[in-house]
Amino acid sequence: MKRTRVMVTAAVPEELGLIRDCLADGKTEIIGQSKVNRGSYSGYDLFLCVGGVGSVSMATTLTVFILTISPDYVMLIGSAGGFSQAGTKVLDVAIATEEIAAQLGVEGWPKGAIEPLNLAANQIELDQKLAGRAVAALKTSSMRVDVRSGPFVTVSTVTASRDTAENYYFTHRAIAENMEGFGAAYSCKFFGVPFLELRVVSNEVGDRNRARWQLDKACQRVQEVALSLLRSEVFR
Repeated sequence: MKRTRVMVTAAVPEELGLIRDCLADGKTEIIGQSKVNRGSYSGYDLFLCVGGVGSVSMATTLTVFILTISPDYVMLIGSAGGFSQAGTKVLDVAIATEEIAAQLGVEGWPKGAIEPLNLAANQIELDQKLAGRAVAALKTSSMRVDVRSGPFVTVSTVTASRDTAENYYFTHRAIAENMEGFGAAYSCKFFGVPFLELRVVSNEVGDRNRARWQLDKACQRVQEVALSLLRSEVFR
């Protein structure tokens, strides 16, 4: 019987290291110019792929991975900025229901707001049933994490001001900000592959204060949560 193929992708290798160490029968393959770790976990044929930082890099590499691997599911994991206006807190688990390219469009009013182009959609609705199963699995798991779901915004420039954060939130009612999600969602939608985006909040979106960021803890937690979902029935 063919095992379900799940591709787990992230922007950087550090966001996949813990999962790689959990693989059984692990081996490394070269796809394009990228190393892909392949192995077994919880009955799945698992592929760990580094997609690169930014939406363009992620969409490009993910396209190659999908064409080569033919996954049944793709799960993007990583850290994110959280919008305090939405009640999102540092180290919360966030699951995307929609991806929005917040900087794709025309500068509008008020200053900093972006109006969508008529020529190109800047919003992609994700697989609601898959996201719902993930939320339900985490809320009933033994992990003690706060889970929330909602729209994510994808940006090319990390937000570093309160005004920009408020513009993004009040325009899109987003719960989290990231740099790769829209590109990944676009690639998966193009090929018809079910897509789940899972992130842990490392910092509040707004005035930049790196001393308050918790990147290492977010990186660790998102992998622990991903492993928990792989042990559940989410992808079966």
